[in-house]
Amino acid sequence: MKNYSVEKALLIAPVVGPLIYCIGAAILMVFSSSQGSVVAMLALVLSAGIPVSYIATLIIGLPIYNLLKKKEILTITSLTVSGALAGVIVLALFFSSFKEYGGFELNEFWNIAAIGTILGGAVAYTFARISGVKSASNRSDKDACG
Repeated sequence: MKNYSVEKALLIAPVVGPLIYCIGAAILMVFSSSQGSVVAMLALVLSAGIPVSYIATLIIGLPIYNLLKKKEILTITSLTVSGALAGVIVLALFFSSFKEYGGFELNEFWNIAAIGTILGGAVAYTFARISGVKSASNRSDKDACG
């Protein structure tokens, strides 16, 4: 028997996004022969990314989860897509807050949107799996038809 828990999902899932970002950034730094320190980059990303991810999950993700559940349309897919869209918003807001320090330009938005989609979707998918959200194919006919 699996132990599904929203509380457990709230503790674990927000860490997934920053970890994925760190892995991707570290790989890019190694293969681009960057002179920067991978360890320093990892420390910076994790120290900023994890708190942002937890705050975003509580302020945006949990209300989305509750809304989808209330409307009886909560599935792994609906939560993952919602999380991916929320990830774009969160990452764009995060990077725009550094505008005076050389934050992102409009032409960089598509890179940020792609990264936000991946990270937000990964956090939401992890949350869905840990909390026991069912896939659409696992719902009964009554659930699927309303």
